[in-house]
Amino acid sequence: MLTFSNSSMLMSLLFSNILLMILYLIFRNTEVMIDIGYKLLVLFIAVTALRFLFPFEFVYSTNINLPSTLSRIMIGFKKPIFAIGNFPLSPWRIFLVIWIVGSCIALIRCILSYRSFHKTVKTLGTDISSKEPYCSLLQEICQKYRKKNRFHIITLRGITSPMIMGIRSPYILIPEDFDVKSQDMYYILCHEASHFFHHDLLLKLFSELLCIIYWWNPFITLLKQQIATMLELRVDLQITNSQDPQDRIDYLSCLINAAKAGDSVPAPSFAISFCNTSESLLIRRFSIMIKSSQRKANRGKQLGFSVLIIGIYFFSVLFIFEPFYMPPEINEATYFPTSDNAYLIENTDGTFDFYYNDSYKATLSQMDEFLSDLPIYKKEDIK
Repeated sequence: MLTFSNSSMLMSLLFSNILLMILYLIFRNTEVMIDIGYKLLVLFIAVTALRFLFPFEFVYSTNINLPSTLSRIMIGFKKPIFAIGNFPLSPWRIFLVIWIVGSCIALIRCILSYRSFHKTVKTLGTDISSKEPYCSLLQEICQKYRKKNRFHIITLRGITSPMIMGIRSPYILIPEDFDVKSQDMYYILCHEASHFFHHDLLLKLFSELLCIIYWWNPFITLLKQQIATMLELRVDLQITNSQDPQDRIDYLSCLINAAKAGDSVPAPSFAISFCNTSESLLIRRFSIMIKSSQRKANRGKQLGFSVLIIGIYFFSVLFIFEPFYMPPEINEATYFPTSDNAYLIENTDGTFDFYYNDSYKATLSQMDEFLSDLPIYKKEDIK
């Protein structure tokens, strides 16, 4: 059984950001990325994304009380500072309202942006799927992957690099007047088709949804960039690993030629571009493709980082840090209140009478976090 609480949400945010920082350090070092291998890096990214989307705790999770000072700060964050009608507002509730409103705005903007771009493609784009050499190249690529040819090739003014969009009905967009050799066009179409066959557009959509949900978290953009990098590296390595050195050189030349043909302008959030990446990332893609063919992954580093990242994930799920603070009225004597031996009675003036083993112990001026699970009765309901 799963339960949601403020503590489990805070644990999710804390440890997912710790995992992100570890991934950031890995992605900064090309040698480490090669030693680990892209398949394991994909697993690490998936674990990090899962922690963001799983802010729950299990029934067998162990709660660890935070120090008193930190607990009082966190509990104070949830105390009402003013009320609108009968609805009290605390800093935490205000943050939640801003969070939800911001996510709704980000979602609407994303939908409107997609509809606008899709309308532009339909209205101003020119379908060249049946023209040569595109038709023959696509047929060859689909036969290689043993997939049905469902692609539309569209030339479009205003884009600077080939890209693919469309989860169910894929469109490969080519800049108007894009001048490359037939061999380069084969690699471009193969690259974009590979993204579709491996469901990378769904992964891109997943990363966008994470950004919409956690729009206020600057680290989520870092995760989005890492996902985009891994999608490109996976396709690069798949295309080049099975080829001889000369074919690998031809593919690298294709990347360079495509980069020269267009400016480095970011692709829309719902599309995957062929080479609209920074110069430094292109250099890293070249380096990884070349070095990956020359050496194998380092088993020691793979094991070490796997233990570290998987260990952090399970620690954050099995152990939940939560605030714990005893009010002075109760802390003078040692009580261990539970729903079986204690309860609260709410007075008409907003205070709470605390009863332990059916005996009155203290009157609290306001509700405290650690007592929130106790039964609460109205003064007027007690006879």
